Amino acid sequence: MTRATDRRIGLLFVAPAVIGLVAFVGIPAAATAVLSLFQWDVLTPPRYLGLANYSRLLTDSEFGQVMRTTLVFVGATVVPGVALALALGMAVVGPEPIPRVARVALLVPVCASSIGVSLIWRTVLNTDFGPLNAMLSVVGISAIPWLSDGFWSMVAMAGVAIWKGIGYDVAIVVAGLRLMPSHVFEAAALDGASAWQRVRHVALPLMTPTIVFLTVIGMVRSAHSFDIAFALTGGGPARATTTAPLLIYQRAFQFFDMGYAAAMAWVLLLAIALVLIARPRSVALDL
Repeated sequence: MTRATDRRIGLLFVAPAVIGLVAFVGIPAAATAVLSLFQWDVLTPPRYLGLANYSRLLTDSEFGQVMRTTLVFVGATVVPGVALALALGMAVVGPEPIPRVARVALLVPVCASSIGVSLIWRTVLNTDFGPLNAMLSVVGISAIPWLSDGFWSMVAMAGVAIWKGIGYDVAIVVAGLRLMPSHVFEAAALDGASAWQRVRHVALPLMTPTIVFLTVIGMVRSAHSFDIAFALTGGGPARATTTAPLLIYQRAFQFFDMGYAAAMAWVLLLAIALVLIARPRSVALDL
């Protein structure tokens, strides 16, 4: 088989993915970019505005507030989420691994529908009738307004997001840990290093590419998260949990300001692209 034939076969295998990427990402993104230059309310013909929608974003205090809320949500999910994934991943591959049923339980949220589990958590977190507050009252803790207070709503939304994605993150950590040479840990143990010292001075430095990868993916995942904010809090109270994707949805399908929503979507897309571009080049090569 010649090299040209090998190349044609390779292109044949790649073609479906490329076609899907162009059809479901490239064309919609281009259409959104064009739409962002117009004012369109669905009912009347589009009116060309040029870059007016983008200049409007610069003076829109609501958009600025929502972008700040999105950054808070990203920080509230990524930092604790990566730390928890590292702890659970080390527990999975440790000398006394957690039971198989617990490992399976970690993957269940990943497989479940985000809207479905958010609605379930909405019931669990109900201030007056939710089982979580009922359990807290047993130990003398007064009811927490999980979904009616700005701070606690953000805590609840971040907690559900971490719970939803923890199985994927743990799987990445486990894969990274199993790629590390065992003789390094054995040498550290022979040198008298404690378990914590082996984790801190051996495992974590070797896991740096994995940690950076999880951080970047977590930031992207949280920045474009829509379903949890939509189903769990609806963006409330008082827009305390309104993220950028939820605001884009509201502008487009509640206020029918399609062009302005498209401009918001492109700003969010560019922000996410900057995160991906700014990642260390070594991360993709080491994983």
